[in-house]
Amino acid sequence: MYSLTYAYQIGNHVLKMTSDWCEIDEAILYYERLMSHKDYQNLQAIDESNRVYTLKELKKEQHSERQSVHHLTLYFDASFNQQSKLSGLGVVLTYIEGDQQISQRKNLDTAMPKTVNEAEYYSLFHGLEQLKQIDFPPQKIDIYGDSLVVINQLKGEWPVLNETLAKWADEVEDLLTSLRLTPLYHHIDRKDNKQADRLASQAQRGTLVDATRDIQGDE
Repeated sequence: MYSLTYAYQIGNHVLKMTSDWCEIDEAILYYERLMSHKDYQNLQAIDESNRVYTLKELKKEQHSERQSVHHLTLYFDASFNQQSKLSGLGVVLTYIEGDQQISQRKNLDTAMPKTVNEAEYYSLFHGLEQLKQIDFPPQKIDIYGDSLVVINQLKGEWPVLNETLAKWADEVEDLLTSLRLTPLYHHIDRKDNKQADRLASQAQRGTLVDATRDIQGDE
């Protein structure tokens, strides 16, 4: 995220102004607009680590960001058989790298979770672990799931009273920190989580999937 700082002169008075934080494309647009007005002085952009950029440097950073991995999105789901205690986990990870829009689909069968909520947490954790294989700068990640328990607990809206789920929540948050990711959690209906749901069901039936493809190239 970036912010613009500048001075605006009114008569003999100089006002120092700071914009709200915004994405780099918006920051460049504001920068160019402000440069077209001679009343604005000492114009510069800063990032969240207080690094200062000229417009030229900001555009160079924009080019670099577009070549690196960005727009990370993760969908997760789990199926749990109460009788066999077997779980199927399904995750769909998408991101943009250069001119490619990558989709990774992966599932896993496991007997480790003892409840459906544990399985949902494990599915999310399993999806995040796939990111260890990808090189990307610190950024936000959009996480989508149809489990109200997992999403609302991780958002801090519901208390985590179960000891096992509390451990899973800590594991997820620690992993996100180590990956330098800021999560944005979204609860969705099951009908909007069909890919992850199908992968979880396939894993429970013994059909394992580990596939990566360029969505952009399929169009």
